[in-house]
Amino acid sequence: MIKFILGLVGMCALAYVFFFVPFGEMTLYSHFVGISRTKEAQALGDGVKTKVKRTTKNISRKLKDTVPDLVDSMADEEATPDAATEHSADDRSALKQLIDDKDEPSPEDRQALLKLIQDKSR
Repeated sequence: MIKFILGLVGMCALAYVFFFVPFGEMTLYSHFVGISRTKEAQALGDGVKTKVKRTTKNISRKLKDTVPDLVDSMADEEATPDAATEHSADDRSALKQLIDDKDEPSPEDRQALLKLIQDKSR
């Protein structure tokens, strides 16, 4: 408990220094904001975004080879999933079983998973 309190106090002190104590003419936060607006930082951000998109496409391609129906149905969804959607305990345990299995899912399991995804998208 004492370690937690000391850690919390330390984090608050660091946050205070970061946002309120000036180093030169600006706080550390102001320095970070200024640096992030430079041309070099913008180029770095663009490079990271490009790499993430490329990696996402590669993963999607590999998944499509494994479970093509699932990836196609997920790619068709434009809306974000509703966090308030509740699933039954049976659905959750069936999905957990699919995730835990090291082997290729059976056709019945694949159909059940596709049904769950389609029900969620409605």
